[in-house]
Amino acid sequence: MKYKIAYIVSTLRRAGPTNQLFGIIKYLDLDKFDPVIITLSPEPENSMIEQFQKLQIHVESLNLSRLKGFIKGKGLLKKILNKINPDLIHTQGIRPNILGNKLKGKYPHILSLRNYPYDDYPVKFGKIMGNYMANTHYKIIREEKYSTVCSESLSEIYREKHKLNLDYIQNGVNTEKFYPVSKKEKLVLRKKYNIPDEKIVFISVGSLVHLKCTDLTIKAFLNFNISDDSLLLIAGEGADRQKLEAIAGGAESIRFLGEITNVKDYLQLSDFFISVSYSEGLPNTVLEAMACKIPVILTGIMPHQEIAGPDYPYLIDVHNVGQLKDSMEKIVKDDYDSIGDELLQIVRTSFSAEIMSKKYQKLYLKIINE
Repeated sequence: MKYKIAYIVSTLRRAGPTNQLFGIIKYLDLDKFDPVIITLSPEPENSMIEQFQKLQIHVESLNLSRLKGFIKGKGLLKKILNKINPDLIHTQGIRPNILGNKLKGKYPHILSLRNYPYDDYPVKFGKIMGNYMANTHYKIIREEKYSTVCSESLSEIYREKHKLNLDYIQNGVNTEKFYPVSKKEKLVLRKKYNIPDEKIVFISVGSLVHLKCTDLTIKAFLNFNISDDSLLLIAGEGADRQKLEAIAGGAESIRFLGEITNVKDYLQLSDFFISVSYSEGLPNTVLEAMACKIPVILTGIMPHQEIAGPDYPYLIDVHNVGQLKDSMEKIVKDDYDSIGDELLQIVRTSFSAEIMSKKYQKLYLKIINE
């Protein structure tokens, strides 16, 4: 017997949560599960819908704006679900989680969380709206029987701050897409993207917002002793871009790439990866860099420790430009291959998308068969 799983998401916009959904579905046991995706809004330009369709996954859409979704979403979603008649619905994101909560009792429901709303939403949506959204999401989490978070660290935060015991299934990376390349292949990629062969390349990938602290990366790089021989690539967009460009001061050794779809190529041509966020769920970009065998410099927040290990030598204090600069100067002299090999092994044994998918499948069967 096959169990039908309905995945409900806002859109299939190219972003971390959509990558995780792709990983879950890509490695589903199709002898046991029949997946269908329901999106709430029209697809943006940077959609991953074609990748899901290549897996022959059926995608339905309500095609509603946020406002119309608030008014008509529940009714239209009920119609689609009545037609599909799923054995379980799996939602991720605030809007899908709200709608899934409104339909509770009709279908078994699992809710996924990939951030800590009280850190994330005020930064993205402003303090007043962000806190309102965080409170709304928190209320739903408390009401749901099956809420999962994407890391042990997030589970601990909810336990300590809210007395909630939430199960966790750690994010995973698609190791068929993100993998190490040879030195020859790296040079080919550098030529393709006009990156000088001889440069030491650092890369930072993520939204250009306050909690990512990209300004610290720029400041440390500008004071880096061998910055003349190096290049800093900053991939991503966000509200802080203009401010960050001002801090960079037009330095030729710092390139703002904007929002890119070829993250893999840029990771594979780079030498080192930097993430100095003060809040994360379990960052996809760190896992992707490690899967490409790239040594990383990370803030010592719990999600980063959960990935690289608490004794990883390149964990730094949050908001510490001096430590970041020192780590950059130290890591370029360290045993590059040894560090990269250790990080790659961590990903392959603990953080692959296939491992993540198998854990979700086990949970699906548990919930369905209760």
